[in-house]
Amino acid sequence: MKNKYFISLPIIITMGLILFSACQKPVTDVTLNKSKLFLKPNKSEVLIATVHPKNATNKEVTWKSSNHRVAIVNSGGTVTACSYGDAIITATTIDGNKIATCFVVVSDLVGEDDYRANWVGSYDCEKVRANYPIVSYLIVDVAAKGDSVLYISEREISISGDQTVVRHDVKINSDGYFRGGERPYVIGNFYADSLYIKLTNWSAGATSVFIYKGKKQGL
Repeated sequence: MKNKYFISLPIIITMGLILFSACQKPVTDVTLNKSKLFLKPNKSEVLIATVHPKNATNKEVTWKSSNHRVAIVNSGGTVTACSYGDAIITATTIDGNKIATCFVVVSDLVGEDDYRANWVGSYDCEKVRANYPIVSYLIVDVAAKGDSVLYISEREISISGDQTVVRHDVKINSDGYFRGGERPYVIGNFYADSLYIKLTNWSAGATSVFIYKGKKQGL
């Protein structure tokens, strides 16, 4: 006669799996200690990923750089600057595929008294193509490079179908006036808290002109 308290092995296993699942705490979010990072070439800094909730069962994350030429990141979140430019570092959770990003600009200021320090940073800009009723909103990043040079780059192609973008080394004067490039060619000016760029491109007998106006973030 079977014991009335007897429980079959399959039932025990099933109950164990149910209890195990009930104890799992899924990941709901991940954040980084910095959303923007400025580094000099060959310098490194550690990004810290915080997985939420604090008692999540699996807090493991993977790291990825969008531009290995500019910056690389290892499995521990250490970002190393390789060359001038910008990159996006992404942390992704194994559980839930939650992501957090940090925008990295590799810059090269030569000292605290470098006049270019007034203009290094990120600018919220509007971009308008001449003779087109289209206004796009984007971010333009400015990094110092070498001696009296700034690297100016917009984060995205803002006008559908047009590949004309700012990705330029520009020679800058102490008064904020700058120029650089050939095709496309840029001129512009930095002011106390704002930026103006005129970008001109010649292609297949046609001329395209874009105007950027922006205000520095954090002011």
